[in-house]
Amino acid sequence: MIEELLKILYPAHHGLASDNVRVDYKLKSGLAELSDAKACDECLQRRPERNGCNKINLIINTSATQIGVVDFEAYIKQFDNTVAEAKDKCDYIFVDGTAGHRKIAFCDLTCSKEKYVEPNDGLYKLGKRAKAMSQMEKSMECLMQDPLLKVFIVTFPEKVCLFGWRDYDVPENSTPKRGNALRNMQAFIKTPSSKSKTLSTQVKVLDHGFNFVQVKYPTVYQW
Repeated sequence: MIEELLKILYPAHHGLASDNVRVDYKLKSGLAELSDAKACDECLQRRPERNGCNKINLIINTSATQIGVVDFEAYIKQFDNTVAEAKDKCDYIFVDGTAGHRKIAFCDLTCSKEKYVEPNDGLYKLGKRAKAMSQMEKSMECLMQDPLLKVFIVTFPEKVCLFGWRDYDVPENSTPKRGNALRNMQAFIKTPSSKSKTLSTQVKVLDHGFNFVQVKYPTVYQW
């Protein structure tokens, strides 16, 4: 359903035709591997010693179900230089790939040294985690301008802001362990640390409760 809603409702809300709107939507099952292709290409240009990297930032174990994956960055980019343009956007949107309406996740990925994930003196003073959260929130905000898209998003019982990141120094032969279920965490951490492989905290996004979840590669996120 999400692909039809994105194709029709978002451009219509801004008075744009939907005939040529493209939604890159794929169903994935098992271990789904995600990357930020643009960021990976830029990384290899700056760091040729990382040639041979598998370009994976996040692994999702979908278990026995399917998830629908929307390349949101590519989707929203086609509205550049129009009234529907969105300057800041996350990388992906994930939803249940079946007829169920159980879970939605807005996702932003990065590959960065640990010190840049935390607040620092670099380009992003508040850190890459804060930047990712801002981009996910702004992506939701632009979609929720349309009343029907807003209802679609907020009525999911489980809503997640998923930050997947990879440290440059993770060796290529790291083997992720299956079944690292975030749902089994014993506590929510108010101020996450990039040193943790998985952590989660409740955040208020546009007056709607989302779980902010950080997953550090090669830890597997359990859908």
